[in-house]
Amino acid sequence: MSKNKMFTYVAIGLLFVYILGFSVCFGGAASVKHQEFQSAQRELSAYANERYYTEKEEGKSVTDLIRYCQQISNDFPYFAAVYDKDGNIVAQTGTYVSFTLFDEGNFYCPLEGYLTDEMKRDIAKLKKQAKKTYVQVCEFEYNRDGDKITPVKLGLKLANADDDEAITFVFSEEEADSRLELEKYLTAYITLYDIDENHYNRKKFDELREEVLSDESKEKAMAVIKNPGGGGYSSSDYFENSCYYLYGDEEYVIIEAGGYRRILTVLNSDYFQMFLLEFTFGFAILFIVIFIFSNKLYNKNKQLENARIAFTSAAAHELKTPLAVISNLSECIIENIAPEKNEQYMNSIYAETVRMNKLVNTLLEYNRITTAEKIEKEPCDLSSIAQKELEKYSSLFEEKGIAVTENLERADILCNIGLISLVVDNFLSNALKNTPENGEVKLTVKNDGGKIKLTVFNSGSHIAPDHGKHIWEEFYRIDSVRNSSDKSSGMGLAICRKILELHGWKYGYTSTNKGVDFYFSVC
Repeated sequence: MSKNKMFTYVAIGLLFVYILGFSVCFGGAASVKHQEFQSAQRELSAYANERYYTEKEEGKSVTDLIRYCQQISNDFPYFAAVYDKDGNIVAQTGTYVSFTLFDEGNFYCPLEGYLTDEMKRDIAKLKKQAKKTYVQVCEFEYNRDGDKITPVKLGLKLANADDDEAITFVFSEEEADSRLELEKYLTAYITLYDIDENHYNRKKFDELREEVLSDESKEKAMAVIKNPGGGGYSSSDYFENSCYYLYGDEEYVIIEAGGYRRILTVLNSDYFQMFLLEFTFGFAILFIVIFIFSNKLYNKNKQLENARIAFTSAAAHELKTPLAVISNLSECIIENIAPEKNEQYMNSIYAETVRMNKLVNTLLEYNRITTAEKIEKEPCDLSSIAQKELEKYSSLFEEKGIAVTENLERADILCNIGLISLVVDNFLSNALKNTPENGEVKLTVKNDGGKIKLTVFNSGSHIAPDHGKHIWEEFYRIDSVRNSSDKSSGMGLAICRKILELHGWKYGYTSTNKGVDFYFSVC
């Protein structure tokens, strides 16, 4: 599989995960918004039941009827209107200022009919800035005629802003007879759906307002007044109610409707945006990690594939030469080309067969080691292993006149004795093949307070730096690098590398003009 194809599959999978996560976030936020909407319905219903009067009650104002209703969540469009017995609208939801004078009670001043389009745009801009705060009244002048409040001048600002950042609206050139002192006002409620023309729920609000102010609602109100009572209808994203009230000697009916556009409301809700932000952040981290991991995995698999191809090619090349020799010599014997040399041909065939057998056994040993996931270890003395392996080569060193020096300190380790013996054997074999006659070999096992290191030094030609990084690879012959006439499979150090990596030990070599050290350190 190509890299681009793999990343395409990974991207498709991650995209599916993101869409799934997006759906979960949307579903969670939709559930929260639905619960809030249902809660607002229950709250309004409870308020209606509490204030449903069949008997005259003194001290109530029609403005009290509408004021609380408007305090439901601003996340949902809501509109209500109060009809009198003649079918006239005496109050409706909208922008208003409500405040409390401690010695006189609560007052309510509707701003509908006073706000111009330019004023509404200014209020909408101010509200958009109030992401983590709210809009408050900082100045209010008015004329009062009993309970009726007529606005003259209004100042609004963000709660955390200075007074000089306030915006001021003048509704009349007349001088106001009253001024709201800052420490005496209660708060201000602003219904932004009928102010912000670009709000995502503006269309829904307009539908609700048109419905509540329609002739059909007026007829419904008149019918309720004739037969006092109430009723309504609700669904998952809409409700409407009508209820009869008796305030003083006057009869009223409130018609209210609420609803929301589910998808737009959820997408614009703080819950969804918070969920999505957290999920996207986590997904971005997951995305980066998976792509880094996939890239590393691909590169590793590519390296393994390249190594497998190179290994197969090298193995085939190594077997090709002896097979060609055997084939040619066998042909000579069969055709009886030189009968006097048949014995020599047979000896050469046998030598090449031994060589192939050794190579095949080496390849099998390499395969066994490379496929091993774990090895069995047992306690032993590394110096004893080194001593036994050195004894096998003592006569061979003597034949070449090589002086052998050993310095073996006791070193108790935990290892696979057979495999570590093979590593020491390969180190000594390389030293024998690459040490000139009358040269020198040193075998050292050093134990420095638990830091154990085995080193095999041989005098002779050094290893050039550009060759050094390849000597641990499969089929890379040290003899070709160090100009030895002896032949080998080129697998010895590759097997050593795999064995030492299985043990988790450090290994390497140092090359100087005097010779070469091969070593491994027990970790």
